Amino acid sequence: MQTKDLQYFMKLVEDKNYSKVATFFGVSQPTISYAIKRLEEGLDTKLVKNDPGHHALEITDSGWQFYQRAQVATHQLELAKLEIKEATSPKIKLGLPPILGTYFFPKFIKDLKQHQLLAKIDAQTTGSSEALGELLKGNINIALLGSTTPLSANDLELRLLGKFPFTIITPESDTRFKENRIAFKDAASSDFVTFEEGFVHNRVFSQLKQTVGVEPKIAFKTTEAEILKRIVAAGGGIALLTSLAVTKNDKLRELTLTDSFVPTFKVYIAFRKGYVLDSSEQAFINIMSDPHTGKEEV
Repeated sequence: MQTKDLQYFMKLVEDKNYSKVATFFGVSQPTISYAIKRLEEGLDTKLVKNDPGHHALEITDSGWQFYQRAQVATHQLELAKLEIKEATSPKIKLGLPPILGTYFFPKFIKDLKQHQLLAKIDAQTTGSSEALGELLKGNINIALLGSTTPLSANDLELRLLGKFPFTIITPESDTRFKENRIAFKDAASSDFVTFEEGFVHNRVFSQLKQTVGVEPKIAFKTTEAEILKRIVAAGGGIALLTSLAVTKNDKLRELTLTDSFVPTFKVYIAFRKGYVLDSSEQAFINIMSDPHTGKEEV
């Protein structure tokens, strides 16, 4: 069974026109017809019903079933080509969301450098959703992912690296809050500094608003965690932020949310199932997954 025959067949299913398919691939119409015939003979079944002039055609039940399998097969073949190509490169192609690249990944720099892995990392800074998509396409081979829900995927190997609570941050000098614990309903009476749309924090913020039934006033929006923290520290409002992003030098106070329905910020390392890790990639994953590493303060 030839790869090109699969490509011709899938395009025929999508276009349902021999002439269009031939034009698309830059071949003659009989080339497409012979390819379909080879597939049908190899599978011992009829895939396509058509009139003698090929002006109209119908995909059989067997044809639709084979089309689904052919899609999976060609996708796996393209992944294999990418992986074989990458096997000759010493680079660790890593998807690294901004908040993890700033506050989580640096904790492992010392160990990665000690094992001569740091210089091999080719990091692509992108959000977790985008990194997940690039990983499944084969454009990167490993990704750090942040999520508020447990991740699972049939195509991925996932390792949970850590869980971090969402807290309310206030200026260090703020005297309005007497205790280090607060319910979101009480926090909602203050002005909030938030992230722009598309951040996982916004989904948690919206969930809390809807569950409690409040609508806090938004004083400022940003796309950067560092800017958010500086605005809060300067008295611009309070904010919802994962404790992962709060450091000792921020001049901030963290208030634990007492609401039982607040999710945690989960950090995963992921790679495709069936992907053969090279020695550098395996060492990288081992270091990131080792509970005894990554203890350096950011």
